[in-house]
Amino acid sequence: MADVKDLTGERVLLRAPALEDAGELFTSVASDPEVTRYMSWTAHPDVAETRRVITNVFNIGGERSWLIRLRDNEEIVGACGFRPTQVHSMDFGYYLAHSEGSDSTDHEKIREVMRWRDSDVFSPVEREVLAYAEAMSTTPLTVTDEMVASLLAHLGEEAVVELTMMVAIENERARFNSAAGLKAQGFSDVCEIPLPPLQSVSNVRSVS
Repeated sequence: MADVKDLTGERVLLRAPALEDAGELFTSVASDPEVTRYMSWTAHPDVAETRRVITNVFNIGGERSWLIRLRDNEEIVGACGFRPTQVHSMDFGYYLAHSEGSDSTDHEKIREVMRWRDSDVFSPVEREVLAYAEAMSTTPLTVTDEMVASLLAHLGEEAVVELTMMVAIENERARFNSAAGLKAQGFSDVCEIPLPPLQSVSNVRSVS
């Protein structure tokens, strides 16, 4: 097993898995089918399988893995890692523990994003955020000083910087994938949040 350094963040600790972690990792994460339903591996049937993975899979060869622990109580809440797949290429991923009530995502709003102008589920500030994201994604950009000033007043400077960065990253990904000819991997086929019918979507602009 490779020597993997521990990492410390503001809210979490990343530590290399050890055999003594098998029981907690199995209980909180590895045995839960809700965690593994979209993974390439199935839920562990028993703690012995978790021990086997810690011994024979984690941090073997070029693979690097860490357990994600909450900093305040060191509870295991997931794992993350990376592995080389080809020359100059690697996969990075993570998975988190699932608990009832832990998902605060508003699925209704996600369903309505493509028709955000006509939907009544968004607040005025959320509409401004969506308008800003769309203005950043057009060619040429249509962001105005008034848009930015209003967002700064509602969200503050740090939030606007983070919002701008994330919109830019998603645009970079979309343009790179399009230019490189990368195809969808089928995740949307099993998505629990279906898109609205195309005929009901208005004012949708594509990124060119």
